[in-house]
Amino acid sequence: MLILGIDTSKTNHINISLSENNKVIETIYKETKKTEETINLVYDLFVKHSIKPEQLKGLGVITGPGGYTGIRAGVSVAKTMSQLLNIPCVGFNKVDLYLSNFNDKFNSDQKIYPLVDIKRDEIYTFNPDSNYNDYIVLTIEDFINILEKSTEKITVLANELIDKSDLFSKLLNKDISFNYNFKISSIDICNQTFKNILSGDFKSYRDIIPVYSREAV
Repeated sequence: MLILGIDTSKTNHINISLSENNKVIETIYKETKKTEETINLVYDLFVKHSIKPEQLKGLGVITGPGGYTGIRAGVSVAKTMSQLLNIPCVGFNKVDLYLSNFNDKFNSDQKIYPLVDIKRDEIYTFNPDSNYNDYIVLTIEDFINILEKSTEKITVLANELIDKSDLFSKLLNKDISFNYNFKISSIDICNQTFKNILSGDFKSYRDIIPVYSREAV
């Protein structure tokens, strides 16, 4: 099953992968302010490997959170291709993908908080009052206060907040651990999309809604 994974959630950055039955054919990383180049990179990838668009069986895309321009570019490409090719398109909230991939690899029984850096000293993560089914935007200071008061064992996936590790190191709660090494990429999008399609866990491309870090102005 040929799968395309798209991630344009990071500022000025495009990451796409092409895989077949969970074997990576190629991954492309490109730093550019022109995230509208996403479709051109997909086209070049197909040409390079002599793949026709109709051979594609599914697409996965990060729906956010991320900047307006980047997220809009990636989601638009995925939804348009899904519609034209009549193939499944799976949208992933970034924190959900962090969680599912971490649990697949480590099978942790701790509470997991994946952090997405949305700048201005704010993070996007799971709402502490929910069971992984709601999200919240918090200042880093407010999140640290929540962790300090917690009575649970918690692993924080903080690769996107490495530059803030000095703030987190001041935590006194010994039940909180930080993982700064765990990452996700378009390869993980491909792998999870493959699983979702096999299990029938996907919706129409019409139901894929972008999640922006902030309202466009």
